[in-house]
Amino acid sequence: MLPRSLYSLALALLLSLVMLAPGGARAQAAGAAKTAAGRCGAQNWTCVALCVDRKCSNECLATGCERTLATLKKCTAQKGCPSDDPNCSEQRCRPLCQKSFEPAPPSPQKEQPDPCASLALKGPPPEDKYVGNWVLQAASLPPRTETDRVASDPDVRADFDLSLEVTPTGCFVLRTPLDDATLGRGNSLEVRAWGIFDTTKRKHHVLLVGRGGQAVGAVCGDRRVIPLNHEKFNVTSYELKMEDGFLILTGETAAKQVFQFEKQKGPESVPR
Repeated sequence: MLPRSLYSLALALLLSLVMLAPGGARAQAAGAAKTAAGRCGAQNWTCVALCVDRKCSNECLATGCERTLATLKKCTAQKGCPSDDPNCSEQRCRPLCQKSFEPAPPSPQKEQPDPCASLALKGPPPEDKYVGNWVLQAASLPPRTETDRVASDPDVRADFDLSLEVTPTGCFVLRTPLDDATLGRGNSLEVRAWGIFDTTKRKHHVLLVGRGGQAVGAVCGDRRVIPLNHEKFNVTSYELKMEDGFLILTGETAAKQVFQFEKQKGPESVPR
């Protein structure tokens, strides 16, 4: 497990700034988000889908649509929109809601509740100990200057509770929920990225190879299924091990950042 001091620090600061993609891809994703012209849309959700922790998601949301989201959140709170009413933001904050998000044309895709089924993977399966649903519990922190800290701590916060599903066939699905604190009351999206959990190339290592993604939920009263650009899901390598029941991923970068996942218990932990 992580040292106690490192574990506590990671939890206290709400996890570190790391993505599935390396630094160059992170800059590319952030740059793409800037083209959203002040509205949140597929480019922002694609950027979020690459993230392993909260700080990264915050940066994706702060780039391009931070101001409109902050204003929308204030409106839905002032109008008393309940969290379980997806139509409230559209009815009571319609102009702001429409300006906050890209228009919702008829989606060319249907929701894929089980995206791994469509991959039809035929390679060697991962070891049974890696299979299941995992929730990110802690991450080590890279050193940051005060200037870096302020610049990467935006007002818009992601409701970050990332989960990693690994199936017996060697598929992975990363899920990141974005709810009230990010999108305004009554709005919610689950950002999903999926692909190949490849443990065959190197011993005690895993390659995460992205193959697709969607953002699914209700925004401004409209049900949305937003396809994500999986070409930005870079292949990423991690050192892989199990320790005291935790799944530990260590990034193969100079920072050697560590991610600790805990396995979910109960019927929901059985992969599809």
